[in-house]
Amino acid sequence: MLVGLVVFLVIVEVFKRSPDFVDRSGDGFETLRIVFYVVAISMVFVINLVHGFMLKAEKSDDIAAIAEKLTTVSIIVSAMAETPLVLGFVMFMLWGTYTDFYILGFVTLYLMLRHFPFYGQWEKFAKQRMGGKWQTGPVSG
Repeated sequence: MLVGLVVFLVIVEVFKRSPDFVDRSGDGFETLRIVFYVVAISMVFVINLVHGFMLKAEKSDDIAAIAEKLTTVSIIVSAMAETPLVLGFVMFMLWGTYTDFYILGFVTLYLMLRHFPFYGQWEKFAKQRMGGKWQTGPVSG
């Protein structure tokens, strides 16, 4: 998750410091730029919808199925959270607009922090799905 952010940041900084770097932000890209920003900002809302939709489930006694569902949702949400960063990187590579890259990078960072899978949240979800059958401590099996 965070590694992708750092890798893109390093690539942008290397290109930006290159003597051949040219900021072509005035080359009539405003329409596509607006589209990229709309898509990036919409990810804030789309991720919430996807997260809520995918976690709707019936009660279950199978902790492995619950853990698998939580893992799947976390991976999908993490991938969606990277969308603004990728769009910012595309804008940088096409037009050299590193300011847009950084703005969309901060949106990605916000999404990553907002939807980071904390153990307490997973435990709460598992308790809700298992009802009264939740036990703490090691599971014997």
